[in-house]
Amino acid sequence: MGEEAINTLSCTHCDEPIGELIPIYNDDNIFCCHGCEVVFGIINDNGLNDFYKIKEQEGIKSGPAVVSEDEFSYMDSKEFINSSAITKVKSSIQLKLHLSGINCMACLWLIEKTPEFIKGLKACRLNLQSSIVEIEVDLTRAKLSDIATSFSHLGYYPQAIKDKSDEREINQKNDRSDILKIGVAGAALGNIMIFAVSNYAGASGEYREMFNWISALLTMPVILYCATPFYKNSLSSIKMKTVSIDIPLSIAIIMAYAISLYNQYIGSDHLYYDSISALIFLILSSRYLLKVSLRKTTQTSMESSYFKTTGIKVKEKNSYIQKASSEIKNGDHISIDGGQTIQFDGKLLSPMALVSNSILTGESKPIQKRTGDQIKAGSKLISNNLEMNVTAINEHTELGKLLDKLGLSHSKRGKIVSLTDNIAKYFTVLVIGLMLGSFIYYYFTTDFYYALEISLAVTIVACPCALALATPLSFLKSLNILKNKEVFVKNEEALEKVSKIENLILDKTGTLTKGQFGLIHEEVSKKYSLEYIRSLIIGLEAQSYHPIAASLKEHYSKYNHQTVFFDDLRETPGTGISGSFEGEHFRIGKPRRDDLNLQYKDFTQVGLYIGQKNEQLICLCILGDEIKKNAKDFISEVSQYCEVHLATGDHESVAQSVSKKIGIHEHNINAGLSPDDKAMIVDDLSNVMMVGDGANDSIALKKAEVGVSIGGAVDMALDVSDIYLTTPDITKIRDLFVISNETIKLIKRNLIFSISYNFIGIGLALTGHITPLFAAVFMPMSSFTVVISTLIGTKKIREINKGKIWK
Repeated sequence: MGEEAINTLSCTHCDEPIGELIPIYNDDNIFCCHGCEVVFGIINDNGLNDFYKIKEQEGIKSGPAVVSEDEFSYMDSKEFINSSAITKVKSSIQLKLHLSGINCMACLWLIEKTPEFIKGLKACRLNLQSSIVEIEVDLTRAKLSDIATSFSHLGYYPQAIKDKSDEREINQKNDRSDILKIGVAGAALGNIMIFAVSNYAGASGEYREMFNWISALLTMPVILYCATPFYKNSLSSIKMKTVSIDIPLSIAIIMAYAISLYNQYIGSDHLYYDSISALIFLILSSRYLLKVSLRKTTQTSMESSYFKTTGIKVKEKNSYIQKASSEIKNGDHISIDGGQTIQFDGKLLSPMALVSNSILTGESKPIQKRTGDQIKAGSKLISNNLEMNVTAINEHTELGKLLDKLGLSHSKRGKIVSLTDNIAKYFTVLVIGLMLGSFIYYYFTTDFYYALEISLAVTIVACPCALALATPLSFLKSLNILKNKEVFVKNEEALEKVSKIENLILDKTGTLTKGQFGLIHEEVSKKYSLEYIRSLIIGLEAQSYHPIAASLKEHYSKYNHQTVFFDDLRETPGTGISGSFEGEHFRIGKPRRDDLNLQYKDFTQVGLYIGQKNEQLICLCILGDEIKKNAKDFISEVSQYCEVHLATGDHESVAQSVSKKIGIHEHNINAGLSPDDKAMIVDDLSNVMMVGDGANDSIALKKAEVGVSIGGAVDMALDVSDIYLTTPDITKIRDLFVISNETIKLIKRNLIFSISYNFIGIGLALTGHITPLFAAVFMPMSSFTVVISTLIGTKKIREINKGKIWK
């Protein structure tokens, strides 16, 4: 092959000319470098050749592939993983990367296909506008450096985003670009209006013509620079075979400017420079203000109940000064007063401190910490005060990373959101049809210029954005209200489902009752000493977090007892704990029916058994549990929304006693249940919400339409349920029902506003009652009406937000 022929060759992958490079041949394909050859092999071997079809349709060239083997080895260090991971659960981590080289929808398509062929990559979601990808990686199957190298092999250079400040920096960069476009459009509009007013006031001859040409030149940067977001959105929609309101808007802008230039050339006075500039300026301004409003309205920062701005005492030199918690940084020496919730991870400097880690571990019993021990954010200080050295703040704390899991579950959208999205798309098609139809009608019945003004007014005044905003904005606002009330809802789909719940199943222990059992009676076999029995019970319950176990350990640890270590220790939810000691098999848990003491039928009973095939009762413990305050009011209130059921592993007499006191109907009581039994009840009922703890009720929580975990370890609760309550206050579930139902009402109200606006606005535009300029002023009102309506909410939502529901 001659030198001239080689110079005309282009790379199969990146389309770059081979030029003076030595071509690499592989079957019928030619590559400029081994990097492109590797990328082509990956795409071809995994059946992803549609990438090249999409790329060709978009007319985008990929850059030559970047291949580096050792450049990302730093990502495998523990320091990098701990500082960059959004969440880390066992061997699975989630983090964000910024990918350079993202050009088009083909890139989006290929990036989101990567979990299918990159080993260890479990999930991948790309934001095309910011080029930020959220990934989940199984570190037992691949190293982070392997994943980063794989992205680099595909031609997308990865850079880790360590914290929210990096995202804020990207938002600020995008904001600066938006503001610059608005500024250019505003400056051009101001000058154009001066010349337009002069012409309207009577300028003629050479001055009039000169003013018009100056206006045409001033409009050019508005058309070619400021309006580029409309063109980009339109092209993306067309390439993806979807519709967007920016399509008719872009057509209207380009047509109006072209017609203005033509009319100026032929000497006609039908010029639209001022209208075009005003339209672009107003739409850019309204969209920017709307974006800022949405950002504030839907902000899901860590300013939850665990990261509120409070005063913190910081030691500087030999004295303490008060600082806002938002000013605290790593390495600060701080003092925390007793009773406060700690907002930071750190190392204890005090000799001793008592803290409750219930939010992280599910264990409500205070834990003793000594100098040098780790203190976690979310812990509540039980002792008087402590001093600690801060090691992590906000989203970098262990609690912050767990809570951030909620932000990664946004993919599940509610049915009503998808429905309104589809309506908005069809509405956009209707607008395009009305624009063309009105132009054709008025062109034949009046004249070209009147037809153009009518079609422009119709295009500009129509606002499907409000239709699309009405639903997700309402959900996001409600989700944030609940989050501030210590109710963490995974996604809008779960909140929507709450409004359709027909049956509410409540666990008893820890849900309707405080879960703080006290031993009120014990019956011990005469064959064994009381000290031996106590030792066996403490040994069996040593590693259990169940409220009953906690109560027994708390009671028996007060007495002298020997230390007992069991072999084959097993905890079976709903049955109890078993193990072997000195050749004997022991079990503590639910007593057999014949062993119950009927004198205490309204109390919880726990039996200690010896033997495996022929169990013999050697101790019967009777425990009492106090019903939560407001439980009766809660049942009365929530019964307005659904049928309430009780499902408990306790004896029927205990369940009957509790139900009678709080008002649950007798035919809705289910007692003596195992975890599988509770799951079967969920299967037998329709549209069920199950409320319980994340451990014993995990099967039922997963099977229910909506699972709600109260207390317990947050990581376990979020794995098995849709909603997590960090507080034992069950009235929050009533708030959940109210907000879900009120959110649906709010969505309907917003849709009525949006549909009414579009119906009236388009009607006025079609009949010639509003001009394109007035339509540009009128159009943003629809979106802002929806935003204001959402911010106002409903009376009940406002009451819950202000804490006025429960007296």
